[in-house]
Amino acid sequence: MASTTSQSKETNIHYLHSLLPDTSLVDLLLHLGPEVTGDADVVRSLLGRFGITDANPPRDNQVVETMSILSRQAVEGKVMCDVGSLVRALSNFVRDICYIPMWFLTPPTECCS
Repeated sequence: MASTTSQSKETNIHYLHSLLPDTSLVDLLLHLGPEVTGDADVVRSLLGRFGITDANPPRDNQVVETMSILSRQAVEGKVMCDVGSLVRALSNFVRDICYIPMWFLTPPTECCS
């Protein structure tokens, strides 16, 4: 039953996205509202429709831009998507961790000062 419900939500998302082809990710999330976006798997499949997949995980600037727009919309009093599900969906993508180079943490030597 759960897979049928998830498949039904996925079909609805595909249908809505095809009706609104020029809609941004944030606009579609807001349009769908918290009822549809309450499932992280559904949000993840929706992200896939916008090219965000395991093979192409979200870039930092995409996440920052999405969250910035959502926060502005929240301040304006708009009905939000389920932001918790969005965060869970985004955090499930596999990403390479970018470490700070160790040379950046070492104090300068005499030749560098």
